[in-house]
Amino acid sequence: MSEVVEVRSIEPAATRQVGVRRLRLWQPSVPLLLTAPLDFTDKTAGGFVRWVNDQYFDPEKIIEAFGNVPGEMIDYGAKALKPVENYIGSYLTLWDHLDNPRLVESWHAMNTWVTDLIPMAGATYKQLIQELYRENRLIEGRMIIRGERVDLSRIRANLLNVIALADHISPPCQSESIMTKVSSKDQLLLKVKGGHIGMMAGSGALKYTWPHIDSWLSARSD
Repeated sequence: MSEVVEVRSIEPAATRQVGVRRLRLWQPSVPLLLTAPLDFTDKTAGGFVRWVNDQYFDPEKIIEAFGNVPGEMIDYGAKALKPVENYIGSYLTLWDHLDNPRLVESWHAMNTWVTDLIPMAGATYKQLIQELYRENRLIEGRMIIRGERVDLSRIRANLLNVIALADHISPPCQSESIMTKVSSKDQLLLKVKGGHIGMMAGSGALKYTWPHIDSWLSARSD
């Protein structure tokens, strides 16, 4: 059964803490997608799709220069999608709350996480840009892995797909269509108010996002 749930508010009773005890019960038969960019049909959508489809963008030259793509380069690309917010607004927010130890600690925790960067393998980066962002092979059924064509219709497991309505890195249009490609009878498209990171790690995530994920997974766990 396919469902679409848009999360904007939730009853106070559902704000209970979601711990590892629950999450460890996830089963391989219950796929979970979190703000996953999969469909690049719309080349004018937000995120990276417009940049990497520019005729002057050459992933081969990047790989030749660096080998593995530095995490700092990928991080800069993500921040450059909203430069004022990421390079100015974030620090203004910290400045405005310097007298609030809890918010300062939260800011530092988030900043430490987003700046903990690792490089991406050059071959993976090339495949990501060419076969997915440019050629859209996965959604169009033309992607080959280890000599076999990837057929999304063969996915029959229960599926939870969580997207952020204000996601500027993985716009909703890049994540929604997977629901019509798989054969899962039990599937849920969970639309959460917020951005790419905020919907999972922001101040409202514990109140809105995680209780819904917890509830859905718990009902399908032993």
